[in-house]
Amino acid sequence: MVRGRIIGGAGSLGKMLPPRGYRSVPIKIPLQDALFDAGEKLSPESDRTLLQIQLSAWSRLQTTAGQVIESLLRSAHVPSPVWRMLPDGTIWVGYEVWKEAKPIQFEIVNSEPERRILTIASFDPVVMPGTVFRFKNSNRKISNVNHVLTPRSFYTTVYYE
Repeated sequence: MVRGRIIGGAGSLGKMLPPRGYRSVPIKIPLQDALFDAGEKLSPESDRTLLQIQLSAWSRLQTTAGQVIESLLRSAHVPSPVWRMLPDGTIWVGYEVWKEAKPIQFEIVNSEPERRILTIASFDPVVMPGTVFRFKNSNRKISNVNHVLTPRSFYTTVYYE
């Protein structure tokens, strides 16, 4: 039996970072600093407009790298910025554009429409957050995905808006 856990990037978004202060900088600077301090990397695909938003002053408290990203995006004072780990291990920040997900063959394991959760079995784990997934002749905007591999099965739980 093999037991494992796959963690994206350097696996250090939970790393505690020391406090740091900034004045008159674009969001990109404290974001890159936090990611560098944690051993992570910013995706070149990140939204440049968001990264250029100026902060007159911003303080990084002693907290985790993941919480720093959340705090910085809230500091942008723009509607609905998001972030995620990409398959290449980099951190992407930007706005959802809701691209069409790659069509795949799947079987429904469980459906909870009242909770906006769909669990599927598929040999092709390419359903990703920030995409639109076609299900029962309607499109679902995917906000979160959990891929689970056990000794007896492989399934994906999809959380949609």
